[in-house]
Amino acid sequence: LIENFLHNGLTDEDIKFVSKVKLNKEDVSYLAYAKNTRENASYNPTSKYTKDEAEDLLSESRKFINKIKQMLNV
Repeated sequence: LIENFLHNGLTDEDIKFVSKVKLNKEDVSYLAYAKNTRENASYNPTSKYTKDEAEDLLSESRKFINKIKQMLNV
């Protein structure tokens, strides 16, 4: 996960952040799925998604964001 998003290594602030976040396997799998889906939608002109698929992805993304907010006490 860190390798995908932080190509230049970790700063002290990054390490503090990561130490607060406790993601389970499903969270990391979802994040990878959402990232791949977004990249596919952005860069593959033949990719197609239904309204239901988009709404499901949006709903799951909101749940994930809320979970991270709770972990960070935001």
